[in-house]
Amino acid sequence: MSRFLLLLIALVVPATWLAAQEDGANAQTTPWPGIKLVATARQEPRPLRIWWAEIDLDHPRLELFTTPAAEVPDSFHLPAETALDFAERTGAVLAINASPFSPLTKEKGAPVRIEGLHLTAGTVLAPAREHFAVLLFGSDRRGRIVAPPVPRAEVETAREGVGGFSQLVYEGRNVFADEDRQAPLHPRTAVGLSRDGRVMHWFVVDGRQPRSLGMTQRELAELGISRGCWSMINLDGGGSTTLVLRSPETRGCQVVNQPVGRTLPGTLRLNGNHLGLRLREQPPAPAP
Repeated sequence: MSRFLLLLIALVVPATWLAAQEDGANAQTTPWPGIKLVATARQEPRPLRIWWAEIDLDHPRLELFTTPAAEVPDSFHLPAETALDFAERTGAVLAINASPFSPLTKEKGAPVRIEGLHLTAGTVLAPAREHFAVLLFGSDRRGRIVAPPVPRAEVETAREGVGGFSQLVYEGRNVFADEDRQAPLHPRTAVGLSRDGRVMHWFVVDGRQPRSLGMTQRELAELGISRGCWSMINLDGGGSTTLVLRSPETRGCQVVNQPVGRTLPGTLRLNGNHLGLRLREQPPAPAP
């Protein structure tokens, strides 16, 4: 039995999913408050494995955060780690990879540069890049995606943020609608937002393997629009694409998808930064 099926069984997905899967139906679970996780297998237009998380940014117990600051040599921004290490270290209940970075490394903790914005707890560790879009979250818990060039004022009013590549969806429209239908297929990681910025969507698409060949940017944008995204950003993909879930039963973390971090399916890349969600023990007290 594939790792994909074993994971969903472990998450107590109904057994009827096994039959429905053949027809491309969704398997859905709500592992943590405010988080809905959906898995889909498709055969058309090619074999695909897709994970979609719908996240309620207004949920009082949910907290979104980016990779915290750490000591690294000058000209570097963060130490490299896998998404699994990040989730285990920070207590995240759900985590994905975020920005492009350099250099690639096989040494855990090696210093890397984030190729785009990295904003954590109101501190900019890496500035936005001229041609890259950014994903920002303010103290009001609302998300927004800003196309390049990113005004400094936009970053200064945010608390958490990461850079990606292109904006895929703008005001509900597919920015890549005219992309060549023969464009390259890759594993993909993307984040979308509802029109009011109160609902966040994470998308993880496996690629470079027989059971999931990957998507184009046009297809990824279409997927986001079909799930209600008003805006959407393409984050680092390829071997970086990773989704990690903490089990509500065992409290252990596991990789949900099948990354190709070291070119082989099931291997993890040491990434530059990540997005995480964690649960507060108690909701914050209302303001007086």
